[in-house]
Amino acid sequence: MSDRTGIEWTEATWNPLRGCSRVSEGCRHCYAEGIAARFSGAGQPYEGLARLVSRPDGKSEARWTGKVVLSPASVLTQPLRWTRPRLIFVNSMSDLFHEAVPDEWIDQVFAVMAAATCHTFQILTKRPERMRSYISNPETVDRVLMRARELDPALWYLDWPMRNVWLGTSIEDQPTADTRLPYLRRTPAAVRFVSAEPLLGQVDLFAALGLSVHHHPDNRQSTALNALVIGAAGRALQESGGAGIHQIIVGGESGRNARAMHPAWARLLRDQCNAAGIAFFFKQWGEWVDADAFGDATARPPLNFADAGHLAERLGVPFEHHSDGSTLIRVGKRKAGRLLDGVLHDAMPALFNPQSAPHERIWA
Repeated sequence: MSDRTGIEWTEATWNPLRGCSRVSEGCRHCYAEGIAARFSGAGQPYEGLARLVSRPDGKSEARWTGKVVLSPASVLTQPLRWTRPRLIFVNSMSDLFHEAVPDEWIDQVFAVMAAATCHTFQILTKRPERMRSYISNPETVDRVLMRARELDPALWYLDWPMRNVWLGTSIEDQPTADTRLPYLRRTPAAVRFVSAEPLLGQVDLFAALGLSVHHHPDNRQSTALNALVIGAAGRALQESGGAGIHQIIVGGESGRNARAMHPAWARLLRDQCNAAGIAFFFKQWGEWVDADAFGDATARPPLNFADAGHLAERLGVPFEHHSDGSTLIRVGKRKAGRLLDGVLHDAMPALFNPQSAPHERIWA
């Protein structure tokens, strides 16, 4: 838990739970899993929650045990002692809707958020089906309000869904988008957001939302045609009531074993978000970056295979060349930066979005 954080799309982190388990390919190089394993010794915060396991190649890697615990009361109630309003990422070291977490614990977390109305909380899960079930259960709000009044007896009502709580899900490729986004869209929330990080494959957002759109291969000849198709589809989506998603965060993988994010994957999501009126946030390239965009890209034409290889050789870094003509070079997260085609994308959703679910005021 930290009053400050290096995560670009939030201002603080709060971890009322500890522990998790892998659920899809995006979890393979989880930073939280590595941190937990380093502090899993006797008497340490993540004792029994993570461990180092041996791989077939003889190397070791961090792995969650699947056990989840509720943090101490001093941590659970920490947001109540933060007086300056903050945007708070909930559970950077766990998943609030993990199958090992009882509803009672989730109730306690929501109760703190209900009592800490000066803050805005961002909940991100890879288990949106349980999140939808919890939020949609009519008994949930009564339990949360009862818990919240234990923290603040002056709290006589609760708006549901809560106005200061954003709900989101993580995706990494088309299958996870197709599976998780429908649950998120049907979840009542003030703001719904998506984290496509690490982005490990192309995600056609429109297809995941049930809109049939034909995209041409991503190359320089088809850019204009794709823009027309995406623009028309985005307008149709907005005219039909909107996507029901208010922000998409995109980022490549970082760390020692990071996999590359193809530039076309990020560009497609950027263009679809722009067309559909969804806030687009480009968090990072990760360890790999588009060679055409690295350094003083404005002073040279797009690189061919040989030129890209020479650039990588000069820099002393690995590179990947793809059939569409793009080349990725591994320069490290810091050097790769956050610019997509020379632009910083930091869009955030409106706090009270017209596409948000209607709120019901529940009295004690």
